[in-house]
Amino acid sequence: MKVLNKASEEHAEVKSGYVFTVADRRPRETDAEQIAQIQSASALDQAFVMMLESDNVLAEVLGRNMAIAAGREGSASEAQKLVREKLQEAKISVTGLVQADVSGISLQNRVTARTLAQTLGALAAHPKHEELERRFPVAGVSGTLKDRFSGEANKYARGHVAAKTGTLFTAISLSGYATRPDGTRLIFVSLLNDVGGAEALPGAKDTVDSAAAIVAARTEPPATPAGTPAPSGSQVPGSSSSPDATGSGSAPNSSQAPDGSSSASPAGGSVPQEDAPSQAAEQNPAKVPSSQ
Repeated sequence: MKVLNKASEEHAEVKSGYVFTVADRRPRETDAEQIAQIQSASALDQAFVMMLESDNVLAEVLGRNMAIAAGREGSASEAQKLVREKLQEAKISVTGLVQADVSGISLQNRVTARTLAQTLGALAAHPKHEELERRFPVAGVSGTLKDRFSGEANKYARGHVAAKTGTLFTAISLSGYATRPDGTRLIFVSLLNDVGGAEALPGAKDTVDSAAAIVAARTEPPATPAGTPAPSGSQVPGSSSSPDATGSGSAPNSSQAPDGSSSASPAGGSVPQEDAPSQAAEQNPAKVPSSQ
């Protein structure tokens, strides 16, 4: 009510005398007829939509609801503090992390490839990782990746990469899991800064898609007919088996990409820590795009 009345005061020219109050609550009459009912989707279902469609408004709301559930004020600042605290509790690096919001849509946000890789590693090690990972868009199949991975250098990775996209006019990111032909699952992170504006976005997207295809070792036609249908929009490649912690066939832990940074690690295995030989990602925090 305070918010509604404040808005009414700030727009006095159209107020027309409106004042908002909370009516007295009364129990429903025993013989009353219910004419309608609305029940909110669960937080997990809302997170599914947020991840699949890269809904920034929903991401921001979920962050603030998280703060309220933790007994805090549902403000942007408290939500950001809680995110940082949860990362630190999980032993995830927050070096170079700059938060201007929860959704990642602000150009003032900064995050390293290491932070994202460690977060994906923590998710892969979670007891409910399969259910949580199903919320990721799948290359060429669902969500914001449905129409991606169509280039010659990356089309064979369709159905084998599950990742969260991020797109701003000046930055592109793709972070998630890639499944190799032998079943090995790898975590990868690609961040590109200063991509050159809207006209350069298609090429930048194709670049990170191709990087994911390389991590997945799927840049050429399969040696034998696959015979296995591509996963549905609710399935994560390779999620039916436990993440490989051996590092077999893994890409280097981190390497510097043009105008950004990238990293790849075994899903469920060891993710680069503070003393890992990965200075490029740590010294050059990238902008953290979230929308689409």
